[in-house]
Amino acid sequence: MTAFHHALRGPALLCHAALLTMPLPVRAAAQSGIASAAARLHPEPGMETRRLHRIPDRVLAALDEVAVAFRQRGVRLSLFGSLAETFPMSHRGADLDVGYEIAEENAEPVATERDLRRAMDALPTVRPIDLVNLNRADPAFVRTVRANSIPLPIRHG
Repeated sequence: MTAFHHALRGPALLCHAALLTMPLPVRAAAQSGIASAAARLHPEPGMETRRLHRIPDRVLAALDEVAVAFRQRGVRLSLFGSLAETFPMSHRGADLDVGYEIAEENAEPVATERDLRRAMDALPTVRPIDLVNLNRADPAFVRTVRANSIPLPIRHG
């Protein structure tokens, strides 16, 4: 659930008129809740870095293993999105956006894609994984991903 949804569930739903009719201590608590919800939605400059956490080495090592194994099958993998922007740190709960391109020489692209999805599902992480086939993506999107991505493997395996 996003911070936006959390904010809407709490005191942020109270309208201004309702706040004015509350006893002063209750009103202060409700307004404080609104302020904290607003802070979650619009953090002050510099606050974003406090919420970053190092990506576990075991996850990076597993990603590298998958990248090395699938490179032998003609697949190039890369990290993109918010994770690539903050690498090697990430926001708590950020998903893994992984782009892949299967070489035209690959004799079994359907089987390769299926095996890649299984390998990604087996990664030691609870983060959602968005696996994007760049062979089928819009060319403008692919250019953006290539310009702002981190090629895998990271540790040159």
